[in-house]
Amino acid sequence: MDAGDWGVKSRLEIKKRAADHGQGNTISMCWGGHGQDGYLVSVTVRSQYGRVPSVIEDVTIWNNILFSGAAVLNLFGP
Repeated sequence: MDAGDWGVKSRLEIKKRAADHGQGNTISMCWGGHGQDGYLVSVTVRSQYGRVPSVIEDVTIWNNILFSGAAVLNLFGP
């Protein structure tokens, strides 16, 4: 198997959350390619086909270990 054939997706991805927290995680080994950007933490407000509203609020991410990624943080909002 060639290393280019591997699909690696190990990250924290938040699309719709309220009053939540993430702590004590190890997030690593996330690279770009195969339709992925390689962010270790991705916070994006998304809706289902534009019909269902999505909100991210009161979310805390702390005390985590992040390493070996193409990038660390992706924040996206309307």
